Amino acid sequence: MRGNHATHRRQHGFTLIELMIVVAVVAILAAIGYPSYRDYVRRTHRAEGKSELMNAAALQEKFFSNNNTYTTDMTALGLDDTDPAITENAYYSVDAAACGGETIATCYVLTATAQGGQSDDSKCTSMTIDSRGTKGGAGAQCDCATATTCW
Repeated sequence: MRGNHATHRRQHGFTLIELMIVVAVVAILAAIGYPSYRDYVRRTHRAEGKSELMNAAALQEKFFSNNNTYTTDMTALGLDDTDPAITENAYYSVDAAACGGETIATCYVLTATAQGGQSDDSKCTSMTIDSRGTKGGAGAQCDCATATTCW
């Protein structure tokens, strides 16, 4: 009886095969989940660019009412100490230019260009809004005709 009891000992811990299966499952879940997570983070960071563009557009209109012209100088709008202006978390730089075929006195286009880690956002590397309120965007995978990807 004594010898029979010794052969029925309980094992503790995991086998190498069980551990490797768990590692493989975790790796597969990470490979699927991480890109989706990064895409979500990039989309949420776009809010900073949109917000700064809307703020700059309001400041352009205020500048126009005081000076009867728009400006390409972001420091004149009071956005930042640099031109182009950098957003609060430095995900975008914001700059102004005259509309195509017009002068800055009558029409502006504000552009928020992704920078740093946000520049990996292939769906929306830049967002635009002009003095007419027309919104747009650019990116390798952007639905730029309708501006729905960025805005």
